[in-house]
Amino acid sequence: VIHGKGDHSDAMMIVLRGCVGVCVGDECIMQLRKGDHLGETLFLAVEDYWSVQLVAQDLCMVCEISRDDLMTVLKEHPADKELLNPYLSQPPHVHLLTSE
Repeated sequence: VIHGKGDHSDAMMIVLRGCVGVCVGDECIMQLRKGDHLGETLFLAVEDYWSVQLVAQDLCMVCEISRDDLMTVLKEHPADKELLNPYLSQPPHVHLLTSE
């Protein structure tokens, strides 16, 4: 298991090699292969927790890029930071609480 459902994260994943299963419960709903990515909503702080489980289907390599990594890179590239500012300066998340 690369990430379990409910794991806290601020990072997105990019598959560099192999195959990663995206699972809900016991069912694998899709597979990610080289170049595929997932977790943009975590990366951009729309969500805080993985809503699916990511499972290595074979020998694989993934790259995890956190929001902190992005901010570090953007310090060196102010023009790019200016382009992304509308997305990076969004208000804090809205969390819906349920009794489930």
